Amino acid sequence: YSAVSTTAELIKINYALDLIETQTPKALKDYFEKLNTEKSRAAKNIVKSKYIQSAITETKKLVKNNTLHPKLKELKKILTNELKTNPETKTIIFANYRTTVSEIKNTLAKNPNNKPIILIGKKEGLTQKKQLSTIEKFNKGEYNTLICTSIGEEGLSIGTLDLAIFYDHTASEIRKIQRSGRVARIKPGRIINLITKNTRDEALFWTSMRKEKKMHNLLNHMKKKLKTENQKQQDF
Repeated sequence: YSAVSTTAELIKINYALDLIETQTPKALKDYFEKLNTEKSRAAKNIVKSKYIQSAITETKKLVKNNTLHPKLKELKKILTNELKTNPETKTIIFANYRTTVSEIKNTLAKNPNNKPIILIGKKEGLTQKKQLSTIEKFNKGEYNTLICTSIGEEGLSIGTLDLAIFYDHTASEIRKIQRSGRVARIKPGRIINLITKNTRDEALFWTSMRKEKKMHNLLNHMKKKLKTENQKQQDF
């Protein structure tokens, strides 16, 4: 039981590291508050640690001072410049966490040229009717930036996009391809990856790139093999 509890502690701490490395101070603050309400032995051990208490204090300071994560700062800068150059730019932003999606929206909305709207799944609080309404408003131009979780990767008809920004990353090559496919369907588009140096952002980005390359190589091999087999049958 002791080993299971220790493992649970490590998983929770690893999650906290993921939040501070790749998300926002507020996301980490919310998680610490959640841990404080949990009754499990693992959660109690984490919260009472002097190191965690110090981290909680520092995190609260960051949130109080409205300190933005470097990726959020860069995202704000990118879209400000983009809309200044081309006010008609339509952008989709992918983030993994609901808290981050909300914070991105609140940050971008401070720019009067940016009209962001959130698209999340039913489990995260948005009904299918509301999802379709959100997409319709975005397609009509009432909003120019769509910030979404994995719900935006497939299954929904989203119109022409100029820019896709990956705030977060995934180790899945399939999800990466689905996200990338949201732009350049009708006209040329761009993809921007936001990566925090020396964090798991880098690991996820390169893992998905390697898997995608491997998949393309396999498909090309199968295509050549099929072509050779067809040629043999024709010669026969």
